[in-house]
Amino acid sequence: MISRIERGLTIPSVEILMRLATVFDKSINYFVEDVSTSHEIVHTRPGGRDKTVYDDEHNMHTESFTSGLRDPQFMSFLIVFLLAGLVFAAIAFTISVIAVPMIIHRGVTVSTAISTSIRAVKTNPMPMFRWAATIAVLIAVGLGLFFVGLAIALPIIGHASWHAYREIVIDNE
Repeated sequence: MISRIERGLTIPSVEILMRLATVFDKSINYFVEDVSTSHEIVHTRPGGRDKTVYDDEHNMHTESFTSGLRDPQFMSFLIVFLLAGLVFAAIAFTISVIAVPMIIHRGVTVSTAISTSIRAVKTNPMPMFRWAATIAVLIAVGLGLFFVGLAIALPIIGHASWHAYREIVIDNE
């Protein structure tokens, strides 16, 4: 029903306007005031959430980000979110840093390549940590340059990863 009203396909009855006023915690006058005097549209949700304001140029302004930084629940969520991302990134790096070039170079099974990669990270923790941090920084810079930097960063990362693999894994061939 609301979408039909918004698209101008129907005109709401007074009963519908009263229901909407109750839901949005507004006076019925809010819906019938002259549009030319209204300079902004304010959207708030029940439960004390911050408001979102749409001005005359249809720009959206919200207070959620600034108030979210002050909210202890948001900060704890942010910390847990970042730590979970760090754990998943560490797992992905550990199982693939040597595995991908090894599969390409030697044609070994995935399980052999992953176990070799895990052993390499356990044997060389600090160089591998520095390499993971370097990859993260290069990717962040590439993303910060609106993805254009990735065109430079990714081949460098791939080339350096190949040479790291060749240094770490002894070639018996």
